[in-house]
Amino acid sequence: MKKVIIFFALILILSFSVNAISIDVKHSSLPKVQAGAESSINITITNNDYRKEIIDIKTESFENLPSSMFSYLILDKSRVELSSGESKVVNLKFKIKQDVKTNENYLTHLIFTSPSDDSFLLEHRIIIRVVPPEDILDMELSFPDKVEPGRDYELKVLLKNNLNTQIKNARLIVSSDLFNEELGLKFYALQDIEQKFKFPISALTKPGTYNVEVKVLYNNEIIERSTFTFVVTENKDVKEKKTENLGLIIKTYSVEKTNYGNTKVSESYSINLNKFQQLFATYSEQPSSVKGNKVSWVFDIEPNKSHTVSVKVSYVPLVIVLVVLVIIMIVLYVWSSRKLSVTKEILKLREDKDGITELKVLLHIKNKTKKTLRHLSVIEHLPKILEPMKDFGTLKPERVQKGSKGYRVIWLIPELVSGEERIISYNVRSKINIVGSFVLSPTIVRYKGLRGKKLEFESNEVKFSVGKFQ
Repeated sequence: MKKVIIFFALILILSFSVNAISIDVKHSSLPKVQAGAESSINITITNNDYRKEIIDIKTESFENLPSSMFSYLILDKSRVELSSGESKVVNLKFKIKQDVKTNENYLTHLIFTSPSDDSFLLEHRIIIRVVPPEDILDMELSFPDKVEPGRDYELKVLLKNNLNTQIKNARLIVSSDLFNEELGLKFYALQDIEQKFKFPISALTKPGTYNVEVKVLYNNEIIERSTFTFVVTENKDVKEKKTENLGLIIKTYSVEKTNYGNTKVSESYSINLNKFQQLFATYSEQPSSVKGNKVSWVFDIEPNKSHTVSVKVSYVPLVIVLVVLVIIMIVLYVWSSRKLSVTKEILKLREDKDGITELKVLLHIKNKTKKTLRHLSVIEHLPKILEPMKDFGTLKPERVQKGSKGYRVIWLIPELVSGEERIISYNVRSKINIVGSFVLSPTIVRYKGLRGKKLEFESNEVKFSVGKFQ
C-alpha cells in the first residue's frame, strides 16, 4: 500500500512538471536614449516547451503615473502564439520625458502571463540609459598633422550614434581659418556615418599652425564637438625667367623672378660687365654692389609677387659722338679742300684832320679746291658816300654801275686754277670826310659748279674806326 501511494505521488509531480510553461525572453543591448526622445526595443520571445503556447504581454501598470519617467510605453503586440521551439519579436516603443535626469539608468518591466496557466508569471527587466547631449554621438577625426601648400587634403569624420533612436535634421559644421563646410545629417539608431571632406590648401597660405573645429548641432544644441590643429609648412618656390637681346649697338639683359611659395624670400641676381660696358649701362634699379666686373642685386619677393631686374648697355651715345666727329671731319675736309677763299682788307691812303678822304681796298681770291674754276664774277657794293676812282690795279672791272644806293663794281675772272690766288685792288674816295666807325659790306664771288649749279661765296665785312674812335 505504501508503494502505491508513492507511485501516485510521483505521477502527480511529473504531471505538474510537464505542464509548466517554459519561454525565453531577450532584448538588444542596453538601450541609450536622449531625454524627450522616442525610441523602441525589439524583444525576442522563444517557446522552449514541446507544445504550443499563448503568451500575453503588458507593461507595468504605473507607467502613466506622474512619477513615471515615460511619456508612454506601447507594444505592437499584446499576445503571441508560439509553436514548440518558435521565436517571435515584439516591438516596444517608448518615449522618455523631457525633464528626466540624464546620465542615469532607469528600469522598467514587461509582464508575461498565459491564459492557459494562471500560475505563470514572468517579469522581464529592461534597463534604459538616458544619456546627456554630449554622449549622444562619438566622433573620430582624421587629418594630417602637417600639410604642404598647393595641395588638397582629406578630412575624415567618423560619427557613431549611441542612441536607439533616429537623429534627424542634425548639422555637421567644419570651420577654420582656411576652409569651412556645413552638411545636414540623418542617423538611424546606433548607426555609424563616415563623412569625407576635401579641402585645398592654397599655395599662398602662410606657414604656421591652424585650428579646426568640428561640431554637430541637433535641436539647436551642440551634441558633439572636437578640435584639432595642423601645421602648414614653409614652401619656397621661386621660378626664374631670363631674357637677353644681344644687338650690335644695344644689348639688354633681364631676369624676372616670381615667388610661387607662401613666404617672403630673399633672392639675388648678378651679371658680368667690364668697365667699358659699365660706362654705357643703365639699370632698372641701382645695384646692391659692384665689385670689379660683377654687378649684383639683392632683393626680397613677397608671396605671389614678381621682381624684375633689367640691364641695358647702349652704345648709341658713343655712336652718335663718332658720327658727329666723322661728319665734322668730312665737313672740315670738304671745307678745306673745296673752299673758295675770299678775303677783304682796307688800307688808309689819305686822312686829314677832318677824317679819311681816300681808301684802298684789297680783295684776295684764292681757289682752295682741287679743280679749276671758270667764269667767276666778283661783285663789290659801295655805299653812297664812297665812289670808285679810276685807279684800278692789274684787273680792270668789267662794269661799274651807279644806282640809288651807291656803286656796284663787277670784275670777271675767266679762270682760276687750283691753288691760284688773285688780288684785286681799287681806290675809293669819300664824298664827305669819314669820322667814327665805318663798315664795308662783304664782297660776293659767284661761279657755276657741277651741273650748272650756281655757287656763291662771301668775304668778310670790314669795320674800321677813325678820328676820335681810334
